[in-house]
Amino acid sequence: MLPSSSVLALLCGGRSSRFGSNKALAFVDGSTMIERIVQQVQKVAQNLILVTNTPQEYAFLNLPCLIDSKPYAGPLAALLMVFEKTFYEHVVLVACDMPQVNQETIHALWKHVPTADACVMRDAAGPQYILARYSRRLAKPLSEFVVAGGKSFKDFFQFHSSGLVFLDSEKKIPNVNTERELKEYQCFVI
Repeated sequence: MLPSSSVLALLCGGRSSRFGSNKALAFVDGSTMIERIVQQVQKVAQNLILVTNTPQEYAFLNLPCLIDSKPYAGPLAALLMVFEKTFYEHVVLVACDMPQVNQETIHALWKHVPTADACVMRDAAGPQYILARYSRRLAKPLSEFVVAGGKSFKDFFQFHSSGLVFLDSEKKIPNVNTERELKEYQCFVI
C-alpha cells in the first residue's frame, strides 16, 4: 500500500480528439478503461483522485475529483494543480488510457529509488511521463516552468534532470489513443 502522504491521480482531462469520444469510457474486456485501472490501483493506493474537466461523466466511480483549473493544458499542468490543491508529498500519475496499468506497476514506481524527485516508467517508445511518481519538491520549479510558458515534461526535465530516474519496462506500455489501438489492445486481452 502506498503511504498516506501520497495520492494516485488518474488523468481524465484530455480531449480524446484522436479517439473521437471519451476514451476513458471505452470498453475493454467488459469494463471501461477507467474502471479497469481503478480496480487495479485501488488495491495499492488508499488515496485516489480523478483529474478531469467533466466530473459528471465519472460520478459512477464514486471517487473525489479535482476539476482542471486549466482545461486541456496537458498532464504537466494537471500535476502542478494536484500539488497546488492538495497536501500530498508524492503524486503517482496514471493516464486514463493505459488499461494495462496494474498494482505491480504502481508498487514498482513507488519502491524504485524512493528518494528520487521523479520516477518515470520507460519503455521502447521512451519515457512515459504520465505513468510516474513525482515529489512535491518539484512543485516550485514546475510552477516557475509553467509560468514561463513551459508545457511538456520532456522540456521540464531538460533543466531538472538531477532528481529524475527511469524504471525500464521490458514490455511496451499500451496507450490507447485511437479506435485502432483499442482494437489492437482488445486482441491482446482476449
